[in-house]
Amino acid sequence: MENIKDNKDKNINQSTTNNKNNFNSNSQNSNANVDTNKQAHSNNFVKKDNLNKQNTKKDENINSKVNDLLAKNTSLNNEILNKDQRIKELENQIKQFNENYKNEINKKTIEAQKLVESKIKEQQEKFEKEIQHIKKFALKDKAVELINIINNFDVAVSFTPEDPNVANYVQGFRMFSTMFKNYLANNNIIAIEPSSGDNYDPLTMEAFEVEFNPSFKANQIIKVIKKGYKLHDIVIIPASVVVSKDKKDKN
Repeated sequence: MENIKDNKDKNINQSTTNNKNNFNSNSQNSNANVDTNKQAHSNNFVKKDNLNKQNTKKDENINSKVNDLLAKNTSLNNEILNKDQRIKELENQIKQFNENYKNEINKKTIEAQKLVESKIKEQQEKFEKEIQHIKKFALKDKAVELINIINNFDVAVSFTPEDPNVANYVQGFRMFSTMFKNYLANNNIIAIEPSSGDNYDPLTMEAFEVEFNPSFKANQIIKVIKKGYKLHDIVIIPASVVVSKDKKDKN
């Protein structure tokens, strides 16, 4: 009985010891687990703090980059606005240049047109004058021939015949002479008829002879040999005259 009791007590003690050891062991393990959890928690906190710091730094970098991008975007927008403004200014300059060029072209065109019209008018007037000149003097050669015939005819009828019958013929010829002269006048062939005592005009007369005559001053007409003629304002036959000279003139 005592052995059983001893064994029982032994077992109880052993069990108590084991329980106590188990408790201590569990307690140590629990403490170890707590320390491990604390360390893990502390490590997690550090990691989290480091992560937060990294995230904060990343956010700061991102914000910095975003700010840089915003600044660049603002700069680009300003540059675009400046470019747009410059483009508008250039477009206005081109528009003004085109307008000025167009006005200048129109001005030059009008000036050229006026110049051409002026030249055409000038040529027309010149041509018309030439035509009028040709018309005026187309009969010059024929007029000279006709005048010579009339002058010779005047010489033939200038005397007064004694025979009445011949006088009648001469009177008729004189009528024809008058008709010829009227024909000449109607065609602007005007007689140049200087008189004795008139001053000598070298433009409408030619000196048939020059002599000294005390009754006349130098350069005066002494005698008209033959009258002259003008076609319009051109002398076609100068009047032939005798001109007085100064006594001192040896020629």
